[in-house]
Amino acid sequence: MSGVPFRLGAEDAGRYWHIRQVMLTDTPWAFASDPESDNSRDPTRFIERVGRKYNEILAIADAAGDLIATAGVVRRPRRKLWHRAEIWGVYVHPDHRGRGLGASVVRAAMEEALGWEGVESVALSVSERSEARRLYERLGFRQWGYEPDCLRLDGESYDEIHMLYMPEGQ
Repeated sequence: MSGVPFRLGAEDAGRYWHIRQVMLTDTPWAFASDPESDNSRDPTRFIERVGRKYNEILAIADAAGDLIATAGVVRRPRRKLWHRAEIWGVYVHPDHRGRGLGASVVRAAMEEALGWEGVESVALSVSERSEARRLYERLGFRQWGYEPDCLRLDGESYDEIHMLYMPEGQ
């Protein structure tokens, strides 16, 4: 396992589909999608998604080639939002947590986004219950909003924290 993030391509659809199913089952409260209705159920949807400009999924693989950490980053298509990118779908497989992979893949997504011409900030949302919040704070994200009762799963309410990263000087 190198721990070096790389961009996924169309050829990675099967590997991404597998980890996507794991993430939606392992931490269902952390994602709005669920395995039954998720867009990634059809690998062609994944291929269409990563084939667009300003829409990347970064990942880290283990020695066997299985994806063990992911982070998506997207730039909104509307001109008025072009100064901002959004990170989504951050996940580290439970067997590989605590090794810095989350920080590596999120940093790679941040670097990707901030490398796009005109992008000045990176946003994300995280469940209040997620330990990832501390990771994002260490990477320089700051809370700007709080959304109560954002998700409901099996009758239980989950709040979301909205965060923003702006490099110094912005």
